[in-house]
Amino acid sequence: MAEEQAPTLTQSKHGTKASIEAKWLVLTAIGIGTFMSALDGSVVNTILPVIKAAFKSDVATVEWVVTTYLLVVSALLLSFGRLGDLRGNKTVYIIGFLIFVVGSAACGLSPTPAFLVACAHFKPWARPCSSPTRLPS
Repeated sequence: MAEEQAPTLTQSKHGTKASIEAKWLVLTAIGIGTFMSALDGSVVNTILPVIKAAFKSDVATVEWVVTTYLLVVSALLLSFGRLGDLRGNKTVYIIGFLIFVVGSAACGLSPTPAFLVACAHFKPWARPCSSPTRLPS
């Protein structure tokens, strides 16, 4: 029998050095996306008084931002999991990240409470794309 050689610096039991670095880049990208998704979901509750004061609006109108966000995320979570299975996890994740960036910019530039609620309806389409329940195991 041939003896098994020990892995070298550029090659380990699991692959080459380049493939190990690529795995760390993927882990970093997914980690950032998941962190931003969780942060986005909680920071809106924190700044509701600021939104209310900036738009000189009542609490019921501003609360629609959070309500709309949570309803859309809850409705889409399982569907996007299946979409990731059918179309590929990387594709769905990248599309979700782009939706998140565009939706965040639109929310930040909202001139009226109605436009902010509309953006809050668009932006959560990105969250199921990066949700831990949707990522590959």
